[in-house]
Amino acid sequence: MVPLRDPIFFNQFIAQALSGIQSTLMCRGYNLLVFSPSGNPGWATRDQILAIRFTDGLILINTRSCTTQDVNDTIEELQAAQIKFAMINSYYGKAPINYVGVDDAAIGAAAAEYLVERGHKRIAFLRGSSTLPAHMYLLKGLRKGLAKHGLELPDDRIGCTQYERERAFVILDGWFRTKRGRPSAIFTADDQLLLHLYDYMEARGLSIPQDVSVLGRVNAHSGNHLRPRPTSLAIPTFRMGSWLRIC
Repeated sequence: MVPLRDPIFFNQFIAQALSGIQSTLMCRGYNLLVFSPSGNPGWATRDQILAIRFTDGLILINTRSCTTQDVNDTIEELQAAQIKFAMINSYYGKAPINYVGVDDAAIGAAAAEYLVERGHKRIAFLRGSSTLPAHMYLLKGLRKGLAKHGLELPDDRIGCTQYERERAFVILDGWFRTKRGRPSAIFTADDQLLLHLYDYMEARGLSIPQDVSVLGRVNAHSGNHLRPRPTSLAIPTFRMGSWLRIC
């Protein structure tokens, strides 16, 4: 189940995760059915969940559209319906479920450590949503990592684009208005935000890393086509899909 408002196979995370899932299922004699429910993102209606009874199990790929409440509601409905399921990505609750994901707080802290080690003190964070759990934990880890070195991440260096390219440009214009006040490094929360940053740099005639250093949290191999090739903290999305266990 892929609760996603965008076309599924245009999203590299979804495509890579599905490839990993399929590689494991094929070896065990199962078929993969892809179901993208309509309606509010992040949760399924009871009729849709009951329809899943005709499958052997459900893998729910949480996406950036899901809030914490969306995920918790879905877990409660699946458990009540006694449907076997597993989840991949962006779960931060305490329910005893089968889940594969990454520690986004640790990724944020690692980003801070990496950038500070290279002499950066004015660091900015570009994210898609202020309510998206993954980005909330990234911010938490980033601030904690910077605090270890006596540095802060002020609110005016946290940009929330709502995944709109034009909004990203407005935020970046504010950061680059003066040479003295601009960040020396920008950490981007995912692939799409990294692309928006690269588009901005090209449109404004700026260079990486001469004008600003860039560090991205990305899906494995997704930044290979960008030039200069970005420094990144890569998420092993294919392996995340192949590691899932449904019970």
